[in-house]
Amino acid sequence: MNILNLYPLSKINEYLTLLQLENYEVKRFWEASAKSIFSFTSPVKRRGLDWTMAMKVIAIGGIGLLLGFVFLIDTFISNNQASTFVRIIMNLFAIVIGLQLFFIPLAIITAVLTPFNNKKTRAILMRATEKVAIHHDVVIIGIAGSYGKTTMKEALRSVLSQNFKVASTKGNENTPIGISRMILSNLDEETQVMIVEMGEYIPGDIAELCAIATPNMGVITGINEAHLERMGSIENTTKAIFELEEYSRKDALIFINNDDARVRNYIQDLSTTKKIIPFGIRNNSSWKVEEMKDAFDPREGIVTFTTTDPLSKKVYSIKTNLLGEYMGGVISACLLVGRSLEMRVEDIIIGIERLKPIPHRLSLTPQADGTLLIDDSYNGNPAGVIEALKALSRYKDYNKVYVTPGLVEIGNDSNAIHVEIGKRIAQVANKVVLIKNSTTESIVKGLKVSNFNEENILYFNSMPEALKGIAIERTSKDIVLIQNDWTENYK
Repeated sequence: MNILNLYPLSKINEYLTLLQLENYEVKRFWEASAKSIFSFTSPVKRRGLDWTMAMKVIAIGGIGLLLGFVFLIDTFISNNQASTFVRIIMNLFAIVIGLQLFFIPLAIITAVLTPFNNKKTRAILMRATEKVAIHHDVVIIGIAGSYGKTTMKEALRSVLSQNFKVASTKGNENTPIGISRMILSNLDEETQVMIVEMGEYIPGDIAELCAIATPNMGVITGINEAHLERMGSIENTTKAIFELEEYSRKDALIFINNDDARVRNYIQDLSTTKKIIPFGIRNNSSWKVEEMKDAFDPREGIVTFTTTDPLSKKVYSIKTNLLGEYMGGVISACLLVGRSLEMRVEDIIIGIERLKPIPHRLSLTPQADGTLLIDDSYNGNPAGVIEALKALSRYKDYNKVYVTPGLVEIGNDSNAIHVEIGKRIAQVANKVVLIKNSTTESIVKGLKVSNFNEENILYFNSMPEALKGIAIERTSKDIVLIQNDWTENYK
């Protein structure tokens, strides 16, 4: 069960976490916080607070305003000569109300500090840009897309590290300030290749990142409804992602996921002098990658692919313990990027096979009770759902349990998308576990349309409750897939 959230540190921490999750954007923080007013349960936290200097200053300032509010209440009561008992009760009441409305002083402090933080941020971005200019011989690879950026980055880092000194962003760090800090701390005289994951929330974001580190190569992983709420339309999303092509260097190589219909269709009408190189497993790619279906190892999650050198026609076997079918496309991209940098095919394959599962992205973990767990909790977009269900469908002889709260930030099409998700889940899963929220009804509708047995749909209030609830009945032939895990700023 969630714990009571009446004590000061818990509520303060909740609002500080929301503020950081919303990247200190006052408007979005205000909207997210309004949903938490007078909530007396502690939300599940997917990550802890990053106590940056800005966060410390905002926290101290917010607490100071809160104490000032309590002091004013106490002064007012004292001036009215209330009894000690009344004074204590009123002060306690002021503290409780102040904690529930703690987002207000935080928003005020953040708004006041924003101009100063912006000035500091611009200085960091300028220093990073200047440092990149000094190291002009470094090959910069930019990665953009609605999905698959982090996996592509980690795969390319593993591959290129076999022959080069590589610097790259960490985790899902893909903002101007995060990329700039990586450049300032990791880019040095020995660096030969720098891989930059580029995130987009609104049009212009990737153009800004390209101005800091202008790519020699760009990799576009795919386009879907992720962050559609902020983008406004899929057309805006597409144009924003293709800013990578527009703002890369004039002689840049642009590698595109030709398996993604939106990417494929957009590139057909795109007027560009840059060399476009398609990768993928279903559509035209000079390196054809195929999965050996009968070679899958379910307990270890090892998937075997084959690829054929387009010149020598030599066939290579590649093993990876990353579950997704999409890994065929990632391998295709790695082969093309690696060969463009004159790497030997054998070295590229070593890099691919050394790549470890990326935490919370289709990562398979055998449990002590004999069950299997696929953690895909950081993968929250429609393409990720499809890949996760394909991965789950590999387990023919297992009881497949699919756990999800649904997806966020996919705009006005959320209902239709979640109905479709329900239909797809019904084709694969034996049991569905839903975390109750605004998407639940739509997923259930899709399940019912597909005649899924309603007795096999379970409902819980939070992810920890769900995992605890289903653990009681698990057997050694169960495989549980966790698809997405909402952070505290979503309801």
